[in-house]
Amino acid sequence: MELFQGFQTAFWSPLPISFRGYDGTLKSIPQEQSMRESNRRKGVRMSIQTDGLAKWHTFVSEQDTQALAEALADDVLFHSPAFWKPKAGKATAMLYFSGAARVLQDFTYHRQFVGDNAVVLEFSARVGQLSVKGVDIIQLNAQGQIVDFEVMVRPANGLQALAAAMAQQLVSADSPP
Repeated sequence: MELFQGFQTAFWSPLPISFRGYDGTLKSIPQEQSMRESNRRKGVRMSIQTDGLAKWHTFVSEQDTQALAEALADDVLFHSPAFWKPKAGKATAMLYFSGAARVLQDFTYHRQFVGDNAVVLEFSARVGQLSVKGVDIIQLNAQGQIVDFEVMVRPANGLQALAAAMAQQLVSADSPP
């Protein structure tokens, strides 16, 4: 998959890669050095336009909907873990993200994997009494705005609780106060 090609984690573990040399002796290269060399040979650049990502983190930490609006491209696609078909458009994505911010408690990002114009963020949170773990797979355009956002959540009972809580949020968002 092209999305994961060239990915590196910000917390890259320096475990060695071992191999046998031509003379039969065991040799090793620190994994970080190996990845750097491999990417250099392939011509992979590990650059990412981070404006949208920084604004996304502002939204997550401060519930700042203006930062969310600036982070999202107008034609953003949101792939919910509860629905097969993606949801299109900034207004729809903002509705889902704002609802999720209210539903997910103790939301914390743990690791970040970065590639060309893409990032994967690993998170944990609670939905009621259930703990969930998941990833946000984010694709950015050339302007640094989020154009594709896919969420994956586990375990299944946590996903079911999240889907039910989100349904309540979306119903209450549609009804007048």
